[in-house]
Amino acid sequence: MLSRFAHLHYLCNPMKQTKSEQKKSTRHAGERHLTLGRGLRALFGSVWRHKYIWVIALFLIHVGFVDNNSFWRRYQLVAENEATMREIKRYEEKFEADRSQLRHLKTDPEALIRIARENHRMKAEGEDIYYIIENSDSI
Repeated sequence: MLSRFAHLHYLCNPMKQTKSEQKKSTRHAGERHLTLGRGLRALFGSVWRHKYIWVIALFLIHVGFVDNNSFWRRYQLVAENEATMREIKRYEEKFEADRSQLRHLKTDPEALIRIARENHRMKAEGEDIYYIIENSDSI
């Protein structure tokens, strides 16, 4: 019974190698491959251990930024929609101002003459008009 325990002790704790044997074993390519394999297994094990966190993170990145219906694209569309609504409101206000001015021009002939003289530089018969142009850089 004692020999069985001695055999198990030898399997669990192998004898220490000398320095020359250690150098020979580290030079061997198989040892490096096993070390690299152990590192990859350890890395894969740590990733596999946190697989739910990785899946959730990838899902959030996909839904947040990558997809055509992502939250980032939604934010851009909402901002674009708000800018378009402001532009529509501005054009509607301009349309109403132009409509009221047109209604005023149709009903008041004096307003029509005033607009023709001011905006289109028209004049009445026998009338001379002098335009004074002031330079902005002069005193």
